[in-house]
Amino acid sequence: MNKNELRKRFKDLRSNMSDLEVRKKSKVIVDKFLSMHGNYEKYLLYYSFNNEVRTIELISHLRKEKKKIYLPILHDDEFYVGEFTDFSEMNENVYGIFEPTEKLNVCEFDVVVVPGLAFDEECYRLGFGKGYYDRFLKSVKRKICVGFAYDFQVVKKLPVDNHDEKLDLIITEKRILGGE
Repeated sequence: MNKNELRKRFKDLRSNMSDLEVRKKSKVIVDKFLSMHGNYEKYLLYYSFNNEVRTIELISHLRKEKKKIYLPILHDDEFYVGEFTDFSEMNENVYGIFEPTEKLNVCEFDVVVVPGLAFDEECYRLGFGKGYYDRFLKSVKRKICVGFAYDFQVVKKLPVDNHDEKLDLIITEKRILGGE
């Protein structure tokens, strides 16, 4: 399968998940993440939508712990970041994703957490095809980059191009890949 066929397949699979299934699996994934990476200070997360692994509870937890939380801002085909302060201070973008209102020039994070449509056992991810995360990950310093995925989203090997960025870890509800 080529990348576009894989995108369609995994988008369809994810869209067929029930809300209960999304919530249960997301909780397991977030709990695993926090047990491994809950003690850092600066997190770049994503605001989940369309049955992605839910991050709302993770954002709330880290906020209570007084951690710095940043979220993507997508504007004019570019990837920016903004600091998360409160759910009430978010705007919905053209894709239906909520994001902070103010763009900041932040280029160093302790942990970056990314979504994806599919991942492989070598820790590559397949996104929506715009290259936002790949371009962004090339430009920032981070200690660790983690992909959140449901186990059905992980395949043996994805088609990889030279611009595709490898992640450090992938956390699913059943396993953790990478970290060698």
